[in-house]
Amino acid sequence: MPTDQTPMRKSTDTATQVTPETKSWFGAINPGVNIRAHSNAALLTQVSELAKTVHQFSQSRLQANTDACKSLSSCRDPAELVGQQREFMENATAQYSKHTHNMSERTAAMITAATTPAAVNS
Repeated sequence: MPTDQTPMRKSTDTATQVTPETKSWFGAINPGVNIRAHSNAALLTQVSELAKTVHQFSQSRLQANTDACKSLSSCRDPAELVGQQREFMENATAQYSKHTHNMSERTAAMITAATTPAAVNS
């Protein structure tokens, strides 16, 4: 049941006709909608690229871990084992550090792209 605050249709216009007030309202929000749509598209593109990067890094690390296990299992003495472990850890640490730095930069770029108005990004 309508209340005093419920908007009522006072004309015989069909539901598909647009009133001047509706045109004015859409005209007022259209720039904001365009900016939001552009920001969402930019964000989704960046997130997709970020996911690809994470997937590629994970694959390369999995392969490196598998290779390290093979290498460690072929060691003949404790000194060789320690050397292989040290080399593995140094390489892994460097790769994770580089990946973390890359992810930080991509995340910052993603946030910038999502928050910059469409006119500036174009």
